[in-house]
Amino acid sequence: MRRTKPAVHIFLLVTISLALSACASETDTQQASPSFETIILRDVHALWGGREVKLHSDGALDVRVVAPGGEESRYTARLSPARVTELSNLLEAHRFATIQIPQERAPVPDEARPEIEVVWQSGERTVVAKWANDVHPDFDAIYNWLLQVSDEAIGEGE
Repeated sequence: MRRTKPAVHIFLLVTISLALSACASETDTQQASPSFETIILRDVHALWGGREVKLHSDGALDVRVVAPGGEESRYTARLSPARVTELSNLLEAHRFATIQIPQERAPVPDEARPEIEVVWQSGERTVVAKWANDVHPDFDAIYNWLLQVSDEAIGEGE
């Protein structure tokens, strides 16, 4: 019978330990509590309608769609913990808590002004708004993500 050297055993134990450790931290990352308590997108224009999207950290999603003329439809859905973590990571990656958008110009007639409000786990609030025709990559990434999940909720509700 051939015996393996102790160095091989140590190498295998270290390799297995590292692999298990990586798996455990990946699971912890996916299930980490989100940085926000609630996020609200308000994008309803008085003439053209729009939508309001409210997402809670537990994944509860409420969508209110307002048609031109004021007729409302409401939808609810539940996002997976992975999707909630995705948004939490997006808020961090795009530095939402420190976004500064100059509001120096006058609006184009009938231009919408979407607003995103985040209530953080700490209880602090961050509210950021921009004119619809302006481009701001950090705001737009979060805005588009919220529109996408609300589109998915609307599709499920029909």
